[in-house]
Amino acid sequence: MKGFNAYPLGDSAITIEFGKTPSQQVLSKVKQFSQSLQLAKLAWIIEWTTAYTTVTIYCDIAKVNSIKKDNEDIFTFVIEKLSRIQSTIINDESILNKQIEIPVCYDDEFALDLEEVAKLSNLSKDDVIAFHTNAIYQVAMVGFLPGFPFLQGLPSQLTAPRKKTPRLKVLGGSVAVAGKQTGIYPSDSPGGWQIIGRTPLKFFRRHNANPSLLKAGDTVCFKRISKEQFYLLDKNQ
Repeated sequence: MKGFNAYPLGDSAITIEFGKTPSQQVLSKVKQFSQSLQLAKLAWIIEWTTAYTTVTIYCDIAKVNSIKKDNEDIFTFVIEKLSRIQSTIINDESILNKQIEIPVCYDDEFALDLEEVAKLSNLSKDDVIAFHTNAIYQVAMVGFLPGFPFLQGLPSQLTAPRKKTPRLKVLGGSVAVAGKQTGIYPSDSPGGWQIIGRTPLKFFRRHNANPSLLKAGDTVCFKRISKEQFYLLDKNQ
């Protein structure tokens, strides 16, 4: 398969790898391949998951066996079909990706580590907020918790280490930074990222057809709101 590697994951899944190191180019290939899978709607694919450099496809082996040739092994069959899908790669990334503005309150009540991040960055708290809200981010992957988006595009000025001692409870909606990423806790959870604000939006609704608010490839920006606006939006969720 030209352009990427493939290897089996157990007896019913295959991982497609587009590169060894995360980059914008590799992430773009992951997104485009995932979009093509979505459009292909192959009956023998149960689901797939994307990560920074890979797409893992989970197969219905019974359906694969009913379609493939008797003398053809499953891995060869799947690789051949996926090679065809690769040829239909979408170049217009806006077709299936959303752009969403996320309201965030950066008041001290919600921004538990904003002062620490400001000190680490040698910036004022307002400067940290300005850097965070002026950037455009891309969802690299969703994981750790259902609906937790890992966002690329954090300004280098805001790079910060994880906390030495993770909190036992981080409130859902908390907006945080760690390393070169920013992310949003979709639900209450232990966590070690630096909390710099909180959004009233709900990022995972398990009863929805598409339970996660964001998916890999979506574009995100943050908008500063007041505490009063936060509680009003939270009430209407």
